[in-house]
Amino acid sequence: MTNNCIKNPIEISAALHVWRTSNAITQQMIEYNTGVDQSQISRIFSGKFLRVTPSVLKICKYAKINLIKEGDVDPKTNSRIMDALEKTWDGTDRHAKLIAKVILALANHN
Repeated sequence: MTNNCIKNPIEISAALHVWRTSNAITQQMIEYNTGVDQSQISRIFSGKFLRVTPSVLKICKYAKINLIKEGDVDPKTNSRIMDALEKTWDGTDRHAKLIAKVILALANHN
C-alpha cells in the first residue's frame, strides 16, 4: 500500500505503542489474538517495516487503529476506485447496493 493518505510506519508504531501500554497488552497476547509471529510484532512495534503488510493490518485491526491519516479523504479522488466503479457498475440502484455490500464485506474481512 503506497498512498499518502496512509499513516507511515513511525506513525503506526507510535499509535500501536500507545495502545499497547495504555491497555497493558503483551506481545504474546497480540500473537495469540492475531496469529502474527512475535518476531514480526516486535519489528512492527519498533517501526522496522517499510510497507503495510497483512501482519500490520491484522495488528492494527486488533488494536482498532485506523491507518488513514486524519482529515477528509475523498474516495472520489482515487482514480483506481473510480475506474473500477465505472467498469463494473451498470447504473442501477440495485447494482449500486450490491457493489456497496461487496466493498463493506471486504472492510469487515481484513
